[in-house]
Amino acid sequence: MHIKSVLFSRTPLRGRPLFAYGFAVALPLVLTALKFGTGDLTSYLPPLLLFTFSVIASALLGGGGPGLVTTVLGGVLAWFFFVPAGGAAVTSPVVGTASLVVYSIMGVTISWVVAELRRESRRRREQMQQADLERERAELLLREMRHRVKNSLQMIGSILSLQSTTSADPAQRQIAGAASRRVAAVIRLHARLYEGNLIDTVEFLDYVRGISSDIAAGSGSNREARVSGTSFALPVDRAVQLALILSELLTNSFKYAYPDGEPGAAEIECRREEGWIHCRVADRGIGLPAGFDPAQAKGLGFRLITSILQSMGGKLVIEPSGKGARFLVSVPA
Repeated sequence: MHIKSVLFSRTPLRGRPLFAYGFAVALPLVLTALKFGTGDLTSYLPPLLLFTFSVIASALLGGGGPGLVTTVLGGVLAWFFFVPAGGAAVTSPVVGTASLVVYSIMGVTISWVVAELRRESRRRREQMQQADLERERAELLLREMRHRVKNSLQMIGSILSLQSTTSADPAQRQIAGAASRRVAAVIRLHARLYEGNLIDTVEFLDYVRGISSDIAAGSGSNREARVSGTSFALPVDRAVQLALILSELLTNSFKYAYPDGEPGAAEIECRREEGWIHCRVADRGIGLPAGFDPAQAKGLGFRLITSILQSMGGKLVIEPSGKGARFLVSVPA
């Protein structure tokens, strides 16, 4: 068994002081009996080595305290039975005494080191448990915050939707309806972003696929969104900003490119190249009005897009298209 796994894992003697100290006492006694059984009473070093191994076993299995008990008992047994007295044995008592001193120092050191390592292991384990507890608490608070944000957005969207259907002023109904659709888009962004418990980064292409599918489904059964490009990750805040721009462009395509309920599709292509992220939104509908300039548009959608692009340091370009509209959104990566 690996020493580290014994040192930092729970052994049968851990948490059982009676068994641990009983093992610490029994082990050197058993080794002494075995040594007597061999009839070899004149060799000082092998018994001390055996007692050293017993100290290591007691310390690893039981802890520093049992290791220290084994050290003391092994030293006493060695002194009375294996270290010669009065020079009667062949080996010098000085050598035997020196060996015993070395053994004692080693035993105390081993027991102390094991005790310190176990104490450090216990401290780290407690720190990890505390960290896990704090992380669970933070995740719980984050889930609660997300739930409250979602509920708040849904309430705002419901109020705007109600305003768009009950107001007597057509202009107010139109404004409330547009605002309601944008709040619904933000809710979709929020749901897609946090359904995978993402916190720092998001796989943007998969994120856009999910949002585009939601927008197409909400625009009618005859609408289709196709997403292609290369996969890359983005920080959450930039992913939300860029996704909101693409949502506006895609919603406009479904709303204006195919009038009278005609079936139609829109395509989104995103790539990351040379420090920039390029996303193209294109359709094959009726196209844009002559001389259309996004920067001069009066609608809330393009004003929102322009504002977000300014904050991101990006740009929006209308590309030539034989049929339909084609927008290229570029932002720094």
